[in-house]
Amino acid sequence: MKREARASNGLSPKRLRSHAVGGKEVPSLGAPSPKPRSQTYVTAGHVVVISEVLEVEDPLAEVQELSRRLDSTRGCLLSSSYEYPGRYGQWTLGFADPPLCLEAWNRKFQVTALNRRGVCFVPTVFDVLKETAAVAEVKMDGPDKIIGEVKESEGYFSEEERSKQPSIFSVVRAFVNLFESGADHHLGLYGAFGYDLAFQFEKVKLHKDRDPQQRDLVLYIPDSLLIINHQQQQSWKMEYDFVFASGGKMLSTKDMDDKGPEVAFKPRTQMPLGVDKRELKQGEFAKLVGAAKEKFLRGDLFEAVLSQTFREPCKSRPSEVFHCLQGRNPSPYGFLMNLGEEEYLVGASPEMFVRVERNLKGLRVETCPSVAPLQEARTPWRMLSTLRRFSLIRRKSLRSQCVQM
Repeated sequence: MKREARASNGLSPKRLRSHAVGGKEVPSLGAPSPKPRSQTYVTAGHVVVISEVLEVEDPLAEVQELSRRLDSTRGCLLSSSYEYPGRYGQWTLGFADPPLCLEAWNRKFQVTALNRRGVCFVPTVFDVLKETAAVAEVKMDGPDKIIGEVKESEGYFSEEERSKQPSIFSVVRAFVNLFESGADHHLGLYGAFGYDLAFQFEKVKLHKDRDPQQRDLVLYIPDSLLIINHQQQQSWKMEYDFVFASGGKMLSTKDMDDKGPEVAFKPRTQMPLGVDKRELKQGEFAKLVGAAKEKFLRGDLFEAVLSQTFREPCKSRPSEVFHCLQGRNPSPYGFLMNLGEEEYLVGASPEMFVRVERNLKGLRVETCPSVAPLQEARTPWRMLSTLRRFSLIRRKSLRSQCVQM
């Protein structure tokens, strides 16, 4: 459908200071910033952004409709099922039909316009990637697609500098630098990162075969966001239009169709041909555990995380699985993502990995390891006793893992 042309109120960009109350720093706990005002601003990469804030009358109905759309349309829904004072805020954020997608396979990447509005992004993004030092080669593949590859890192990088070596994150940083603005805390890249991205920083010998078609990264730039701050009982939509300048031409998304392709979810009652329900045959995992125990006795291992994958055909829609998870396993981090190519990511995480936010002193970085440092734990049994005093580490599986250490 077409977006209606709307006038901007011409407000000058102002940095929101939701972290300051009475002169004191107040962490956001991951919740969205307070409801902003409609405005027009210019990003660090000279992109003009026109954002309009719209009221949401029925937040619950909007979330239900968005989750239903994600069964067949690309996009993301991030939602918290509960809040914990001083730790987590309850919030919801989501979108469907994003205009642009960034995907990566090892060091190769692709930028794709997903609808007519996304085509306006492509020339400016291409100009930026051409000037990115970490990019070995990049070219246009038609008016709606960019393909490229990141350089292999050379030389030695210290521990503090290793994340700055050439990698797919160099491309992500180029996007961030293009769209960054202190005027808007919601516009950004949303999606999924694969574990194998870590190997771009640490060259480790791989022992398992990789599917060359498996993507390591899928990120979207949205042009419409549904945002709900449950604690403040506020809900709103942010609708974006963009104006780009590239090659002496001006490109604008105003009045353009934002409808992307739809691919209906295909329920399964049987496994695909050639795909087993379990990764390892019966008894093989137990053998791996036995081998690990021997290595622990010799002192070859300090910790080992063994795993195997189990698969089951799914006939329920992703949105149904998501809402079921939220009911049965309330968590501060729930997610439903349609990554395209019939790939969905649905889950509920009880703990954050890392959280970064800006406060009055700069950047505040917070991380939550599964096991806290225990200075007084001289033996595994004393460590186990100490762990009982941590409310976040009471599951038997974690206790047994710590005893193995």
